[in-house]
Amino acid sequence: MSSIIYCSTSNINPKIKAFCLFRLREQAAIGRHQLIIIEQDESQPLHIDSYYKNILKGLRKVKGNTVFIAEHDCLYPPGYFDQVPKQDISYCKNVYYLTSTGFLLRKFSYAPFSTLIANKHVLKECIKRKMAMEAIRWYEPAIEDPGFKGEIEWREQPYPVIDIRHDSNFTKNKQEFVGGVESLEPYGSAKDIWKAINDNTPATAPSPVAVSGNALEGRPDISIIITSRNEELLSWTIDNIRRTSKGHNLEIIVAFDGWQAERFVKQAAKADSYFFTSYDPMGVGRSRDLALCKARGTYAIIIDAHMDFSENWIDLLLEPVRKDDKAMSCSRSIVMSGECLDMNKEGLTVRHGARLPLSTENRKRIPLDPVWHTDRPAGEIQCILGACYGFTRQRYFEILRPWQYAVGWGSSEQVISVVNWWFGGSCQLTDAVSGHLYRTMSDAMERRSTNQTVPGLFYNRLRLFCLMPMDQSLREKFIQAVMGREDAIRHKDRIMTFLNMRPDGKLERAMKETGLTFEDYCKRWYPDLDMNNIFGETQEDKAQREEQAKIKSVQPVRMQPESKFVSQDADGRFL
Repeated sequence: MSSIIYCSTSNINPKIKAFCLFRLREQAAIGRHQLIIIEQDESQPLHIDSYYKNILKGLRKVKGNTVFIAEHDCLYPPGYFDQVPKQDISYCKNVYYLTSTGFLLRKFSYAPFSTLIANKHVLKECIKRKMAMEAIRWYEPAIEDPGFKGEIEWREQPYPVIDIRHDSNFTKNKQEFVGGVESLEPYGSAKDIWKAINDNTPATAPSPVAVSGNALEGRPDISIIITSRNEELLSWTIDNIRRTSKGHNLEIIVAFDGWQAERFVKQAAKADSYFFTSYDPMGVGRSRDLALCKARGTYAIIIDAHMDFSENWIDLLLEPVRKDDKAMSCSRSIVMSGECLDMNKEGLTVRHGARLPLSTENRKRIPLDPVWHTDRPAGEIQCILGACYGFTRQRYFEILRPWQYAVGWGSSEQVISVVNWWFGGSCQLTDAVSGHLYRTMSDAMERRSTNQTVPGLFYNRLRLFCLMPMDQSLREKFIQAVMGREDAIRHKDRIMTFLNMRPDGKLERAMKETGLTFEDYCKRWYPDLDMNNIFGETQEDKAQREEQAKIKSVQPVRMQPESKFVSQDADGRFL
C-alpha cells in the first residue's frame, strides 16, 4: 500500500483546491491508497520550514513504505499512484504548468516537489538535513544535499503531472515559462479545465463530457445507467433504449470507465442523456456507484453497453420493484448469436437469473460463482444476473452502496444480491426480456482490462466473504478456496493489500447488526447443505449441473471481421 501526503495552505483559490482534492480523493479510493491531508496552520508563516514540518507531520501517519507527495494545485495522470520507483528518491521530469493561456513548460530542468515519490525513512532524513542548512537553493529533498548518498531517479512518464499556476503559487517564476500547447492527453484542453474549475464542477474528469437538455430540467422517473469501456456498440444500445422506452420519463447516464469517447457522445447525445468520464478506469462496480450518485430518478435500471430490449421491458422489469421497494429485479437474458444482432432470432439460448452454489466439485469454480437457471418462472431467485437490473435508488443507499468499494470487474451481482437479502430484500426474476452479447475472456483482457482487472476478480469475492457474518475458521476456508488458485497466487500481494484495508467497515458492521449469520443464509438457499462439508455438492447443485450439460454451445456473433463475441460458458463460471 502506498501513502499520499497532500499538503495545502489557505492562500489558494478554493475552487482550484476543491477541484484537485476531489480528483485526488477519487484516485486514492480507486487505488486503495492511504490519503493523508495536511493543512497549513494559518498562525504559522508560509515558509519552506513550515512546509517541511507539514510533511514530517504527515510521515508520522504513513502506514506503508512508499510516500507520494501531492500538492493542492496539481493534477495527476491515471495510474500515477500505482508506480513503483526504482530509487529511494524519485522525481518526474514530465511536468506541464497550466496557465490562463494553455499548458506551458519551464525554461530550465526542474524537480517539482509535487512529483516526489520516496521511501518514508529516507525522506525523513533528507528533510531534516534540509531544515538544518543555512541557505537552501533547491527546496526538493536530496537535491544539492551532501548527506544524501543514494541515486535520484528522474522519471519519464507517459502522461505529465499538471501544476496549476495561480496568484498565490509558492514559487512564481512566471518569466521562466516557454512554449506550450492548448490540449494534453489525458486531461483535454486547458480551456475546459479552467471552465470546470470556475463552474465548481467536481473533478471526476479534468475535461468532463456532459450533455443536458429538456428532459434533464425536470426530475426523471427512471435513471438508466450504462457503464462503458472501449465499447463500439454503445450508440446501438442507446438507440435501442430510446426505441423501446417511449412514454417513459427517463434519463440515460453513461459512465465512461477511464475512456475518452467524445465521438460516441456526438453520436448518442440528445436531451435525455448525460455522459461522464471517470478519470481513471475503475471497473464496473465503482462506475455504477458513481452513476447512481449522479442519478436523479426514483428508479434505477442498470444495463451493459451492448444490449437490446423487448418493447415492454421497462414496465415488466420494474413491476416487482414498484410493489416492494426492497426488491431488486432482473430480466431474462437472450444470448444473441449467429450472423446478426437480432434477439428475436429463433433458437437462441435464454437465461433466467442465477443461483450461487458453494460447491467446488467437478468444476473449475470457487464458492458463489453464479450458475444460470436454464428455465424458471418469474419470482424470487438467489442472484440477479444478465446485466439488466432494476431497483430504487433509495434502496441502494439504504444498503450502504455495496458497489462503492469494488475493484475492477467481477462479483457485482453476487455482492448486491447477498447484501440486499441481508437487509430484508429479495431478488426477483421478471418476464422482461433483454438481448445481451457476452464477451470472450480474450476480448475482455485485450481491449478492456486494466491493472486492476485480475486482482479485482479475486478481491471482490474475498470482500464478500469478509462482509458476511460467519465464524472466522469458516471464513478462512473461503479465503483459501479463492487464494489457492494459481491465477490468484500470482496477484496475492495486491489482492491482500486491497483486502487488508477493509474500507467498508460500516457495511460490515451493519450486516452483523442485523443478527443474521452465514448459517441463516445457508438455511435459506442451501437447505440440504452439510455444514461439515461446506464445499460439497448438494442435490440442487447436481441437478443444475446436469441441466447445464445439456445446453448446446453458443455460436459466436460476428459484427465485423475483427470483432467476435461469444457467450461465457454455460454455467457462467468465475473467469
